[in-house]
Amino acid sequence: MKLLALLLCLAATAYALPPLPPTLTIYDATATPANKGGSSAVSMVIHNPQDSPATIIGATSPFARKVVLQHYVKQDGVTQLYPLKSLTVPAHADAAIVPFGLELRLMDVSQDLAYGMDVPLTLTFANGSQRTVRLTLESPTDDR
Repeated sequence: MKLLALLLCLAATAYALPPLPPTLTIYDATATPANKGGSSAVSMVIHNPQDSPATIIGATSPFARKVVLQHYVKQDGVTQLYPLKSLTVPAHADAAIVPFGLELRLMDVSQDLAYGMDVPLTLTFANGSQRTVRLTLESPTDDR
């Protein structure tokens, strides 16, 4: 009887709690093949359904010495590369991370990254949370 009362109290408490905020959705997560010591460009779309922005402040992968966030800007026919310290995904919006745009790049990869491999990538957010995604290596003949 006490167990039933406890379960009923727990159920009532859970029902009364506010719902958890929606989480980020990451899809189309891919990377380009690369030779050991080279670099691999990452592509993905991050959807933020939350009421507040989500800011990426870093990324790591066991397959790369470091992961950089950068932005390519073409102005007057010249493309410039700018390193970024963070990338903010606005509330209720998407951010497309693509090669030669807003880009994440795996630098100094520790082994050959070949078509068909899955590569883990951990994104670190300003609020301290982390999210690991699996990057699928796209075929060298895939066009983007």
